[in-house]
Amino acid sequence: MCLLPYGLHSGTFLATTPSEFVHAFEDWYNSPLLNKGLTYTWSQGGSFRDGVDFVAERAWQAYRAFAIEVDGWTGFFDNQSREDMPGAIVATMCKRLGVDVCFFSSITDYSQEFAYYRAGYPDTDPRVVHLYEEAGWQFINVGELLPFEDPAIYKRRNLKDRMNSDILRCYGDAIGVPLGADVSFGNGIYKFVWKNYNKQ
Repeated sequence: MCLLPYGLHSGTFLATTPSEFVHAFEDWYNSPLLNKGLTYTWSQGGSFRDGVDFVAERAWQAYRAFAIEVDGWTGFFDNQSREDMPGAIVATMCKRLGVDVCFFSSITDYSQEFAYYRAGYPDTDPRVVHLYEEAGWQFINVGELLPFEDPAIYKRRNLKDRMNSDILRCYGDAIGVPLGADVSFGNGIYKFVWKNYNKQ
């Protein structure tokens, strides 16, 4: 079962507005430490479904992403081929904006993941729970538990029972992030295209 509407398996959520996120993202991409021939564009307008279609082609193409307001959070979704956590973006935006950032992913028979970066990072350690298949099932559980987590879940004998889409949806409910194939995120997306990269 998909974690989000229209076949999306994962998403990043930031405790800020889309416009504030876009400004911080632009500042980051324009910074001397990062910008080595990057050119990109933001455009505004369209529905959540338009955004999903925008990132639908995932393999071997220019980087694309979109952001949208989600119940007081900003949802961020990109076209990475396996819908993995955009780690650099999560960590950098948490630090630059000084807000909580979380990531949810549920890909059946491959990976189930929850990550939570608290405002104050990197002075606060991120919370990461990750179940994934790589030559057998592997389970990662690092960082301080959040108040809504039940540590008994992570001690279940069968590794595959320690994280699943139902648990992730419960975590989303506790945080205030709506998850599920039938949720509605509305309109007003910001679309991002990394147009090219000139190697230096």
